[in-house]
Amino acid sequence: MIRPISGWTLFAIVMVLAFGSWPGFAAPDDKAHGKFSGEYTFYSLSLGDTGPPTKKDTKVNIWMSGSFAAQLYRRLGNESRGESCSEAIEVREKGNLVCSRVRATGEVNCGLGFDLRTGKSVLGMIC
Repeated sequence: MIRPISGWTLFAIVMVLAFGSWPGFAAPDDKAHGKFSGEYTFYSLSLGDTGPPTKKDTKVNIWMSGSFAAQLYRRLGNESRGESCSEAIEVREKGNLVCSRVRATGEVNCGLGFDLRTGKSVLGMIC
C-alpha cells in the first residue's frame, strides 16, 4: 500500500529540490543553496476565506519569490503544469506546492502551506 506524503516530507522534498544539486539537473545560474525572500501568514479556515489563527486551527502560508522561486518553478518542470486563472500566468504544481509565472515579466512566486495542528501540507496558493 502506498502511503500519502506527509506535509513535513513534502517540505523536505521542496528544500532538497531548492538547495540540492544533481549533476546535469541544475541550470547554469542555479545555486545549490542560499537565502530566499518571501512572506508568511498565519491563518485559520482556508485560503480565500481566512480567519485569525486559533489554538485548534492554525495554518501557515509561505510565499516565496525571487531566484529561489524561479529555481523551484524550473525544477518542477513542464510535466507539472497546473490550471491557471489567467492566460497571462503559467502555473506549475506538485502536491500543495504551487508556483506561478507571469508571462509578460517572467516574475515567479511560489506558495506552500502547512496545517500546524496536523503537520500536513495544505494548498499554498489560489487564484
